[in-house]
Amino acid sequence: MKYRLIQLDAMRGFAALMVVGFHYTTGYHDLYGHPGHLLIEFPDGRYGVQLFFIISGFVIFMTLEKTEDARDFLVSRFSRLYPAYWASVLITYIIVSIASLPGRETTLYETLFNFTMLQQWFRIPHVDGAYWTLTLELSFYALMLGLFLLRCLNRINVIATAWLSMMIAVYIVEQHVDWRVPGLIKTALLLEYANLFLAGIIFYKLYRGDNGSYIVHHILMIAALAVEFTLHGLKSGLICTSFIVIFYGVFILKIELLNRLLSAKPFVYLGSISYSLYLLHQNIGYVLLRTLYAANLEPVLAITFTCAVSVLLASIVTMLIDVPARSAIRSFWRNNKAMRKIAFSR
Repeated sequence: MKYRLIQLDAMRGFAALMVVGFHYTTGYHDLYGHPGHLLIEFPDGRYGVQLFFIISGFVIFMTLEKTEDARDFLVSRFSRLYPAYWASVLITYIIVSIASLPGRETTLYETLFNFTMLQQWFRIPHVDGAYWTLTLELSFYALMLGLFLLRCLNRINVIATAWLSMMIAVYIVEQHVDWRVPGLIKTALLLEYANLFLAGIIFYKLYRGDNGSYIVHHILMIAALAVEFTLHGLKSGLICTSFIVIFYGVFILKIELLNRLLSAKPFVYLGSISYSLYLLHQNIGYVLLRTLYAANLEPVLAITFTCAVSVLLASIVTMLIDVPARSAIRSFWRNNKAMRKIAFSR
């Protein structure tokens, strides 16, 4: 398992690169405009978030299946999400406030509220627009934790069928009736992206060797892709299909070439810093691009330099904050848990 999970981490790095490529080419152009012609644009890089969601479904279901105590899961997710996020919010706010970034600045109050990671629920602007996906991740964690507490993880196939059906039903109703499900409800129930998280879960079950439901799992995978085509269109459906094919090649068919490619050190390293890179790259990158363009640097050089700075900054945050804080929090929790067990046994 460890070998193939390295490939899973590498996929995170690839997803992060896709999003960075999108923001530094197409995203920046739409907001501020590049001063010259770009040799390469990457509008489809926005679909990197879909790959993140598939990976998340795989990892979270795997984690919960190995979890005995819900508090262990909460501590694990808190230590994984919040330290790097807090650092990124603070760094982004400081840089954007000093350098100014029209249309993307936040007040001190808005920034402080961002530390909760709950800002979207209260219609408070994100310190960085990329944080919108974190709201969906938190919704997914909450829903899966609920299923864990209700001891329903073993019924995930039935739940997945009902969930996908609900997504299609809501879509059909909204297409034919002048009525819309409130955005917060859609977010809470993942009515636009649950199919991708479910695809990740299905892949984990196939990878684990749950052969008793082999045919059912493949039917559910096809259904998850059908929902993607229906809700998000042909291009998104085709790109997500390519992600599924890669997953299938790595985890089910175990194609050696794919495994070697995704175990290459650059991809593995990018996977190790992907969370910090995702959190830090957008607004800080826009500030740097505006600064470099003001100094008359060519777009290709400016984007290349900005990518390098973003990777460096993400590496620093990962090594100095994310990894040490995660280790300290989990170690503290394990030690306290062991001490409570000893005290209880006396």
